[in-house]
Amino acid sequence: KISRETPKAKMLSQQETQPAPTTSTTTTPLRICVYGSSSSKTPQIYLTEATKLGNLLASHKHTCVNGAGASGCMGALNKGCDEGNGKIVGVIHEMFIVDGSDWCTTGAHSVFHTSEMIKGGEEEQSGMKRQILVAGGEDLQERKKLLVKGADALMVLPGGPGTWDELWEMACARNLGFNNIPIVCINTNGYYNGFQQMLQRGHDDSLLYNKPEDIVHFEDS
Repeated sequence: KISRETPKAKMLSQQETQPAPTTSTTTTPLRICVYGSSSSKTPQIYLTEATKLGNLLASHKHTCVNGAGASGCMGALNKGCDEGNGKIVGVIHEMFIVDGSDWCTTGAHSVFHTSEMIKGGEEEQSGMKRQILVAGGEDLQERKKLLVKGADALMVLPGGPGTWDELWEMACARNLGFNNIPIVCINTNGYYNGFQQMLQRGHDDSLLYNKPEDIVHFEDS
């Protein structure tokens, strides 16, 4: 007996018997570099936001890369990541390691006390939850490079001149097309309103190559 079922009808029949495809909700782990204050006098409102960010990064299994500080926004960020058992990579300059001292136990946040120090040119250990990368050089340029190396995004918590320097350097690089790493400022309590206004003024006066929102994005939380 010859079947008179058309190819189209046969295809539709097969589709009806096959299970519907499932939609995956798994988040792809990212490498997120975070800048922020290291001052012990950082206001609590900023520390609270930093801790929340650390919790969030850990919950999505993102790697949090920062300056390894024990105080300020960096300290609160590391605390939040640690609470969620997230992966944390601290980046320091070799100038903080004096006479072979173990900076992991004397200068870094307590989450790094069992970390292994890795020189900047060496490969990171993929299975380790806590690592310290050590940058060399006569200034902070090598450390800055290590912080953003392989980063999928950059997030900026409230901070002082060191944080501003890192932020503006990356904003400049993005504006000129040297990288396309998304930059997000956590504008808690309007802390970065001045930066946002400066970018807008530069755009209004035709001094920028790109729109302000294409250089830095601002979020209240």
